[in-house]
Amino acid sequence: MKKIIFLSMLTVSYIFTLPAYGADINVNGIWKNNGQTMIFFQERDNIKVMCSYHDGSKIVVWYGEGVIKGNKLEYYLHHANLDKPGSYNHYHAFTVSDDGKKMIGTWGTVSQPVHGHWELRKVGP
Repeated sequence: MKKIIFLSMLTVSYIFTLPAYGADINVNGIWKNNGQTMIFFQERDNIKVMCSYHDGSKIVVWYGEGVIKGNKLEYYLHHANLDKPGSYNHYHAFTVSDDGKKMIGTWGTVSQPVHGHWELRKVGP
């Protein structure tokens, strides 16, 4: 019985310390800028993001993977219907606001990481 109680307490203490080893801010959810809606999925300090938007009559789809450390996140992305499959060709880097409702950052290509500046706002869970 003492073993079961000890293991239960150990498990509970482990669960409560998990956030200390992951990212400081949670960016899971739906984010928007002027023309794009992005869905971010975060597991600890790993980020996955996907997006689709209209470019004239064409629908553009992209997805990306990267990391978050503290309130900084960066990821490489691939425009799925424009480029060779499997190659990441664009780059985004953001700083998340203290309240977790806004990201300000840059976008560009892999060869030119800073091409423009933009801001995202959180709009959904």
